[in-house]
Amino acid sequence: MVTCRSPKRDPRGLLKHGPRIEVEIGPPIVRTSTGPLSPSFNPSAGGRFSKMPALIDTGAGRTVLTPAAVARVGLRQVDVTRLARAGGINEDAGVFVAAIQFP
Repeated sequence: MVTCRSPKRDPRGLLKHGPRIEVEIGPPIVRTSTGPLSPSFNPSAGGRFSKMPALIDTGAGRTVLTPAAVARVGLRQVDVTRLARAGGINEDAGVFVAAIQFP
């Protein structure tokens, strides 16, 4: 039987940052008959998977990345949408296609 143990975490981190997990974000992966293809791969902007912390929000209707994370991975914008957030503030935000992996 395999036993998995979570790494020790500082309990103050949960209070300060909320529930987080490390994820890998990268360009979308499309499977074709010749193998995986990443159509929005952008080598000049990184164009690879990057590890980063993610805040777990079970009530969120969308996954949101910071502009720095989008630039780091080199994602291509495909649309614009209107977001509503706490405080009743509505704003336009770019829509990007990405692959998210949970290592």
